[in-house]
Amino acid sequence: MPGTIPSPKPSDVLIRAQKVESEDDGVYLDIIDVTPAISAFRRAFELRVNAKCFQYEDEPQPGFRVIGGEYTRINEYPWQVALVYRRKFFCGGSLISDRHILTAAHCVFGSFSAGISDLRVSIGDHDISTKNETEHIVGKVKHVHWNLHYNPHTTVHDIALMELEEPVTFRHGVSAVKLPSDLDDLYEGENATVTGWGRYSVRLKATNPVLKEYTGPLTNISKCVEAWDAFRGISARSPNHVCLDVTMGTPCHGDSGGPLVVCSGVQCTQIGVVSFGFPMCTNVGLPAVFTRVSHYKSWIDMNLTPLDIF
Repeated sequence: MPGTIPSPKPSDVLIRAQKVESEDDGVYLDIIDVTPAISAFRRAFELRVNAKCFQYEDEPQPGFRVIGGEYTRINEYPWQVALVYRRKFFCGGSLISDRHILTAAHCVFGSFSAGISDLRVSIGDHDISTKNETEHIVGKVKHVHWNLHYNPHTTVHDIALMELEEPVTFRHGVSAVKLPSDLDDLYEGENATVTGWGRYSVRLKATNPVLKEYTGPLTNISKCVEAWDAFRGISARSPNHVCLDVTMGTPCHGDSGGPLVVCSGVQCTQIGVVSFGFPMCTNVGLPAVFTRVSHYKSWIDMNLTPLDIF
């Protein structure tokens, strides 16, 4: 029309060059919820907990969280790994050999209907929203192997292994955690530390991009079982589980699969894998529950042999 300046369609003009990324550049800004949709966990709490408890508020709550924890130092826990699917963070894990990751079965069971070609493991990371603060390794996964007795309708046998396509080279910031040698030691009364990138606020769904830790005392397993008995189908069990007092802090959503360690000096031993707890990550008298590593040590040893050696 006279007096007007023709304007091209947006598709005709390249306003800004497209961001070209490698297949995986080590930056993970989104998350996936991997709690099984049909599970004893959700069923029990939908019946017993006011629905409002599951609603998150938008206003931020200050504080450093795993919930109640604090930031770790860079490379303080060189076995900590982040599990990522299609560039979205979803769980934690631990490096237990140069090619094996220990995590929770509920993190991987039924999660990869399209295959594991997009599954990655970030090893030696600290801030998963950046890629330059550490020399971390992003590895591909060759096999996912969960305990065959695991069932999402219960909370026992919640343990799994991942085998990497290529072994990693141990160095500063990347090394395996020690597993228990004394399988009869319950560690009750000792202080234990849980680490992860899980939710940092009871009011927000967001996970924390910087690795956090919380240290608290381990509770008596009998008292832990008794506390959880009110929730049918979601009970803690002995000797399958180990429990952590959450009076001052707790693991939360996103910390699943991460390690619980007992340390003596610089030597740490992984005694648990984050499994479940009260869903709103608050202290209501229910300890946080971890899969007891020593109980599944023979299963772990059996599966540390590469699955395709023949």
